[in-house]
Amino acid sequence: MPLLGDQPVQTEYEIEAKIIAYSGETIINDDVLLVYQLDGDDPVEVVMTEEGNDMYSATLPGGDEGTEVSYYITAMDAGDHAGNHPYIGEYDPHSFFVGGQLFPAIALDVTEINAWVNEGYMDTEEFTISNPGELDLEYSIEWNTNIYEEHDYDVEDSPNAGAWNSNTFTELGWTEFEMDAETGLISDWHIDYTWQTDNWPEEGTFLIQSPAGTEATIAAGLDDGNYSISLDDFNGEETEGTWKLWITDSYGDGGHKATNINITVTNAYELEPWLFVDPSAGSIEPGGSNTIEVVCDGTTLAVGDYVGAIMVYSNDPDFSTIEIPVYFTVDIASETANSMKADQLISNYPNPFSTFTMFSIELDEPGEVELSVYDLSGRQVNTLVKQTYASGTHKISWNGENESGERMKSGIYFYHLKAGNEEVIKKLILID
Repeated sequence: MPLLGDQPVQTEYEIEAKIIAYSGETIINDDVLLVYQLDGDDPVEVVMTEEGNDMYSATLPGGDEGTEVSYYITAMDAGDHAGNHPYIGEYDPHSFFVGGQLFPAIALDVTEINAWVNEGYMDTEEFTISNPGELDLEYSIEWNTNIYEEHDYDVEDSPNAGAWNSNTFTELGWTEFEMDAETGLISDWHIDYTWQTDNWPEEGTFLIQSPAGTEATIAAGLDDGNYSISLDDFNGEETEGTWKLWITDSYGDGGHKATNINITVTNAYELEPWLFVDPSAGSIEPGGSNTIEVVCDGTTLAVGDYVGAIMVYSNDPDFSTIEIPVYFTVDIASETANSMKADQLISNYPNPFSTFTMFSIELDEPGEVELSVYDLSGRQVNTLVKQTYASGTHKISWNGENESGERMKSGIYFYHLKAGNEEVIKKLILID
C-alpha cells in the first residue's frame, strides 16, 4: 500500500511490498530496490530486505516538514525479467509530503492606487507585498498605461445551409469585409453570432483570417444556439485591412449557417509612458514583506485623468497573477487654490452623458467667454462658444459631436473655460 498525499511528520517511513516472480525464476535480492528522491534531488537506491513469504521491506527518510518524497520499487529475477511499482517507475513514482505540502502565499495591502498631481509634477505612492506562506515567495511586476478602445463591425449572414457544400468562401465568396484603421494594436477580438446546423454539427467549422494572414478557428462542432466567443490569436496585430470569414463542412454537404454576426475589436495604445514601479522583482521569505514604490509622472502629460495597470506575478499557486488598477489625475496648478471658485464659475449636467450635457456658466461681470472640448490626447474637438457675455447665468449645451458634426467616440474628454482672467479645466465623460 503506497504512501500518498499528506503524511504525518516522522523521521522515517516503513515501506513493505510482496514481490512474486510469476516467471518461476528466482528473484535476485540485490536487485530489489527502493529508489527515492527528496524534493527532486538526485535519486537514492536502497536494497530492500527480504522478510520471508515473498515480503520485502525498507525505510524512507522523512526530511523536514513540507518535503516532497517520491519513490518507486523495482525488482529483477534470474531470467532478467524486471518489474516496477508503480508500473512506469521513475517516470511516475509514488509521492507524498511530510506533514503536508507547504506553499508560498501573496498578500497585498492595496486593491487600487490613486494618484494626483498639479501639471508638471510627479507623485510617488507605495504598496506592500507580504508572504504569509511557508515557502519563499518569488514575484515579478509589469505595468502599462494602455488606453483601450472598442470598435464594432456587423457582418452579413452566411449563405443558406443548403446553398453550399464544403466551403462557403471558395464556392460562394462568403465573405471578405473591411475593418478601418484604428489607433493601436488589437488586444482582444470577440464575436457574437447565431449558429444553425443540421443533424451532424460535428462536421461544421467556423473560421476567421486576419489581414496579416493569421487563421483561427472560431468554433467547431456546435449545436444550434447563440454564441459569444473571444480569441487572442490576433493580439498585437493591426485592425486595418481585409478580413476573411467562412464556414466549412468536412463531409461536403453543407448544413450550417451563421447569422446576427457582430465582431468587437478592442485596440490598445499608449499616449505616453507615465507609470513606473520599483523594484520590478524580488523574493520574500515566509513572514516577510517588501515595499514597492509607484511613480506617476505628470511632468509631460496634459491635464486629464489617466488609467494604468500593475500586474504582480508570483509563485503563489492560488494567486499567481494580481492586477492593481492605477488612477492618475493631472490638474492645472491654479485649480487647487481656486477649486471652490471654479465650481461656482462652471458646472455641467449630466456627467456622464449620452445625448447631451448642459453647461452652466455664472459670471460676476461681463466679459469674453470661450468654452472648448478636448480629447485625451489634448486635441481640440469642438469650440462651443467664443463671444462676450453679460454678467449672470448662461446655459450652453453639447451633443457629443465635433466641429464637423460627427459623433465622438465614447470616452473621457475635458472642457476648458476661459472667462476673463479665470480659467477652468474639468473632466467630461461621453457614453453610448
